[in-house]
Amino acid sequence: SGTMKFKNTSEGIVDYTNIDDKPLVLVKYDCKVGDKYILTKSDGTRITRTVTAKSETDDYPWGFMLIKTITVEQDSRIPGVEKIVYYANHKFGLVGVKFVFEDGTSSKADLYSTNNVSK
Repeated sequence: SGTMKFKNTSEGIVDYTNIDDKPLVLVKYDCKVGDKYILTKSDGTRITRTVTAKSETDDYPWGFMLIKTITVEQDSRIPGVEKIVYYANHKFGLVGVKFVFEDGTSSKADLYSTNNVSK
């Protein structure tokens, strides 16, 4: 259980869910595979997010359609969680989150918003 705060724009998504409430880029829609977004927190630890995939075709099942996504992986300091994987779409924003656990299992949730991307 937890609370997350995001800002979705036509350029990308920023979140404020770290302990310092500092903005951290989740994804820029014009990104390239390999791009990294890094935040150093007040305790000296870093959060690193890496763009690992950017689909060229509508291949991500979301609701009743297929959409293009950008996949961003984040390292984790949550006990038992190896990494967090975010799925974003330029039109619909954050569309999925997957937690990959240290034992190799995972749990994924698709996300749906009633709001459009703001400009």
